[in-house]
Order: sequence, then C-alpha cells, then structure tokens
Amino acid sequence: MIVVHELEKLQNLLAKLNLNSVKKLISIDGFFGTGKSMVSAYLAQAFALPVVYVDDYFAKDGKSLELFKFENFAATVAKLRQGSSIIVDGIMVQDVLARTGSRADFFIYVKEVNRHGIWSNGFKLDKLIRSDDDTLPTKPDRFEDELVEYHLRFRPHERADIIFELIEGTA
Repeated sequence: MIVVHELEKLQNLLAKLNLNSVKKLISIDGFFGTGKSMVSAYLAQAFALPVVYVDDYFAKDGKSLELFKFENFAATVAKLRQGSSIIVDGIMVQDVLARTGSRADFFIYVKEVNRHGIWSNGFKLDKLIRSDDDTLPTKPDRFEDELVEYHLRFRPHERADIIFELIEGTA
C-alpha cells in the first residue's frame, strides 16, 4: 500500500497503469464527504475516463444496499468497460462490485486526515462499531450499520492499493 497526499503524485502512479491502452476498473472508496468525487473528477479529466458514481444507483429514499439498483449498475459498468478503462466512485464500492461480479483492478481509498495526520473518520468508525455504548445519543441507522459492516468485512482503509489522504477542509 502506498500513501499519497497530492493529486499529481496519484496521477503519476496511475499513468504507469497504461489506462488508455489496457482497460482497467479503478475504484475510489471512502467515507461520505472525504473528497472521493473530487479525486474521481481529477483523474477522469487527466486520463479522459468515464466515471460511474455508486450514489446514482441508490434508491431516492435512502442509502441502503437493500435498495441498491445492482442490475442497472452492473449494466452501466459492463457497457463502459467495453470502450475504455473506467473509474467507479462511491461508498462501499468493493461490496457493490463484488455483488455484481466485478472486481477493481486498482483500488484507491480516500481518507480525510486532520492536520496531525490522524484519520478523521477513524473516530467515527470506532464510535459506530461501539454502537452499544450508552454514551451515544442515538442508535446508528441502517446505512451506518452497513458502512460499519463493510469496513469490518472488507477493511478497505487497510487493503487499498493507494491511500489518498486529504487534509480536513481541503476537499
């Protein structure tokens, strides 16, 4: 795993994958609000690649994989992959890909860190994992439960090919 802090360095690393001649699926994952879409947009422009946003396939009434449009997502990914490498951006993207029979060729996890380099959402994940703690004001909703289960099962924040760290407030 490589930790990167600059978009240009990330671009240089991905340039070695020869994305314009070999069709790859690049997944970009992370907590909500960490800058995934900014990273995806930057890379899409740098390499002229299409982006599939996982958020576009959740039902309008809430984010839960129970309501995810897996067939539509899989069809879009398959169609775009015929023409070029693609970027898939979203929360729980490894789970979505696995459930649709796809797999990322290259995996980037976006972490928001504070000015001391500490993972901001790591504290949130720890609190959600300890949801039986009486000090929490409310029980997590279904989406938060799925997000915790996903992080415990896939460990995306530890298993990515590249961890892209953004300092809080810069996304």
